Amino acid sequence: MNRKLLVAALSAGTLAIGNVYANTATTPLTVQVTIVNSCTVTAPTLNFGNAVNSLIAAISVSVTGNVACTGTSPVTVSFSTGSGTYVQRKMTNGAPFVNYNIYKEAAHINVLGDGTGATVTIPLTPSGGNVVAANDQFGIFGQTNAGQAVANGTYTDTVTVTVTF
Repeated sequence: MNRKLLVAALSAGTLAIGNVYANTATTPLTVQVTIVNSCTVTAPTLNFGNAVNSLIAAISVSVTGNVACTGTSPVTVSFSTGSGTYVQRKMTNGAPFVNYNIYKEAAHINVLGDGTGATVTIPLTPSGGNVVAANDQFGIFGQTNAGQAVANGTYTDTVTVTVTF
């Protein structure tokens, strides 16, 4: 029996001595995620329709554009000059052209552009924040100049719509 006690005592001592000499090391674990906003912008054709012979009266039309973002950070929608300038955009058909412009509102006061000069952009705070992007709409209001005598034909222009996020 003394032998069993001696073996048990030696074993316990060995275990205790082993635990006394155990070392540890630590390091911090950094946990991080970066949420990025992803956006798309769409705008349908702004079609002034058919005019007979000339544009004696101004023609006004509007369309609705969409911005879809996955985040909720504010974005800005801007517009290029297309043909012409922000003061006077032009739809062309070879050399002939039709003067027009695009505006932020139906009253045709604020010219849509890049925010320089007398132009404005469209600020939006997307309602996204989900895995599926939410659509936020904005209006584009176009108007041709009155009193234009132009040749028959189809006149076009391309204005680039940009969402900055």
